[in-house]
Amino acid sequence: MVWVQISSDLASLEWQTLAKKKGSPLREGVLQLDTLSAVTPGNNTKTVRLRSTQGEILIEMDAESVEDCGKWIYALREATNVLENEFKRSKAKKQGSRRLEGKWLEMQRKKAAADAYKKKIGSTGMSYTARLMMERGGN
Repeated sequence: MVWVQISSDLASLEWQTLAKKKGSPLREGVLQLDTLSAVTPGNNTKTVRLRSTQGEILIEMDAESVEDCGKWIYALREATNVLENEFKRSKAKKQGSRRLEGKWLEMQRKKAAADAYKKKIGSTGMSYTARLMMERGGN
């Protein structure tokens, strides 16, 4: 028998055998859900296989019955489909965040360059503004 759960951050599938030795599971593991590509039946009718994006078998579990195997396959496929949408949203949010960070860094670089130029020419009031506008090609 195996205990399976999705981590609280929805990033991994944690599993462990219910059989224990000295209070610890005999076997346990963590599968990163973004590396999981398929939940398929195994060679016999009671086996559930979880495959990686490269097609390798990450884990193989035997259910107690054919009916239980079907339920496990259905439940794991549903979970991965729902979480796949979460991964896509999370990835898009991270990409947008990186883009904004890049823009912010560029603004900081321009501000530092402008501050360095101001320091170089000194504070001269309107002549500074006029000189800056001419150099930028502004009106």
